[in-house]
Amino acid sequence: MDAHVRAVALADFQDRISTRWNPPTVKGKNMAVISDWIENIAGDETIEAVVIGPHYRDRFNSDKDENFNAAPLNKVISWEVAKPFLSYEYVNGYGGADCHPVFVWTATKIITITEYDGLTGPTWLPRNPIDIEPGFDGVEAAPWNA
Repeated sequence: MDAHVRAVALADFQDRISTRWNPPTVKGKNMAVISDWIENIAGDETIEAVVIGPHYRDRFNSDKDENFNAAPLNKVISWEVAKPFLSYEYVNGYGGADCHPVFVWTATKIITITEYDGLTGPTWLPRNPIDIEPGFDGVEAAPWNA
């Protein structure tokens, strides 16, 4: 890879990391939207399938008759079905993980959400074997490992 291609790739990576880990704030709290993260990482690739896991409110409010925001849980669904359920703003700072865990498939990636002490962020893994530098939290390192 020549120096120009590396420089462009690095600039793109730094821009995505900046957007990813420095989301808008509300009253000093980091706000995030999972659907935005997913679409950013997917880029031009079609999102083929999604599985949404239970929100922490689903696990700890078991007396409710329906789950948090009525997302279809633990089932393979299309992006068109999943996106509305993943388009809410939430605080992604330390504390309880205030979002849904997900698996998202594109032609070349598996996208998911990492969590450390409540600090959440997206990451992805190659869908097939490729020459790539692995990180401890997938291809793009989470801020606590950067």
